[in-house]
Amino acid sequence: MKIQKQREIVIEFERVQLIRKRAKTQMINCRTCRRETDFILLIEAAKLFSTHTEQLFQFIKAHGCHFEIDASGEIFICLVSLLTQMKGKTNISRIKMIGE
Repeated sequence: MKIQKQREIVIEFERVQLIRKRAKTQMINCRTCRRETDFILLIEAAKLFSTHTEQLFQFIKAHGCHFEIDASGEIFICLVSLLTQMKGKTNISRIKMIGE
């Protein structure tokens, strides 16, 4: 048998990894969603997604995520709108809230 061509193939194995992190949310009426949804503090959301608050807030403003600022200046993010935008922008269908 005479070898005429050689090829190299690459086989990738994708593994699904479940990462659970916990954060406290508050139920607040979202004016844009027009329903009561989970809101999370910007600082807590940044910890949850392992990013800086500035980067996360830029993403929120750029992609139209819903947020509220309370009287003390704390920023609360609508978790439903944030996860919806993350799914749409990252093409990751695995991001979801438990119970969806």
